[in-house]
Amino acid sequence: MVERSSLRKPVKIIEGGKLVIPAAMRGALGIARGDMVVVELLSDGELRVRPLASPIREAQAIPHHPPNTSLVCAVTRTKVVRFETSLRWVAPM
Repeated sequence: MVERSSLRKPVKIIEGGKLVIPAAMRGALGIARGDMVVVELLSDGELRVRPLASPIREAQAIPHHPPNTSLVCAVTRTKVVRFETSLRWVAPM
């Protein structure tokens, strides 16, 4: 695997607002031509690009949910539990 610190490189925005992700970065992400990616604009102004498979793998990693319960409900419930757990450690009283 390529060392993370070596994966910083300026790229130019080309016609149509496109940018070319360098080959080393595509390889590290495991993406190729035609693959779908998720692009997020973070609150600090950074742009995050990750393979679409990442959120899918996260959802698939959720423990089995009860029958007649949607995966959306299971994902939401898991995120709420993680959020509530993180709140317990933010500001001890």
